[in-house]
Amino acid sequence: MKKNVFFNSIYSYVIAIIAFVVWLCSFSYNNEIIKINFDIEMIGFIFYGIVVFLILTFVRDTFYYVPLLICTPLLFGSKIDLNDIDLSIMIMCGLVLLGIIVHIIRFRTTFKLGKFFISLFILLISVFFGGINKMEFIDHFLIIGLGVIIILIIYSFICSYLETHKFYEVCHIMLSLGLLVLLQFVFHEIFVSKENMFLIKYVNLGWANNKDIVLVLLFVIPFVMYLSYNTYGLVNFVYILFIFLLSLVVVFLYDKYALLLMG
Repeated sequence: MKKNVFFNSIYSYVIAIIAFVVWLCSFSYNNEIIKINFDIEMIGFIFYGIVVFLILTFVRDTFYYVPLLICTPLLFGSKIDLNDIDLSIMIMCGLVLLGIIVHIIRFRTTFKLGKFFISLFILLISVFFGGINKMEFIDHFLIIGLGVIIILIIYSFICSYLETHKFYEVCHIMLSLGLLVLLQFVFHEIFVSKENMFLIKYVNLGWANNKDIVLVLLFVIPFVMYLSYNTYGLVNFVYILFIFLLSLVVVFLYDKYALLLMG
């Protein structure tokens, strides 16, 4: 049991590091930080797709897919053009879809909608029709609609195979998410901001700008606070230090609303 708990805690950090490497390939390639003669972004996305496929194929418990799910939007080092989706992204999505099909065939179970399916459905429909008066919505109507359906399917898929886990294991997943964002921010400051390191007013990580980054960090910090409250000694110090670093990033991004929320 202790070995399982240890694995569950470490696993999410391993996924976060893999996601950081993939983002690094994408960000470096699109910002020409690394001068190379081949598409390192494509290699990164396909590698991540293979990792997801293998986990879907050999692991039944969908709890282990949650870190993959929350890290996936953070992989992209540049803005995605829905009118010209890169081949590597389609290959990655294809591997994920294939993995889900293999998982369902191999680990047959009773399909469950999940307790929050109706609430999630209402929320997504509200968001869907909330942008109906925008030109971007009209241009990408089918893609947005497909996205809503995919989210509902993934939610039900996870609920159907999910096993019982401790809350602090969820906290470690959130902490690994914070670690991923922190690593991305530091890399951006070192290789993009350079002489204006930690003094810039705008950060673009590809998948996010200032407000998006701050929103993620404010979501993560309470989970890390829970971990620090329930630990002692050196481990407690590490958690507190991490909270301090995440809070420091929020301050550096000059988001007044975030500072008010933290206060």
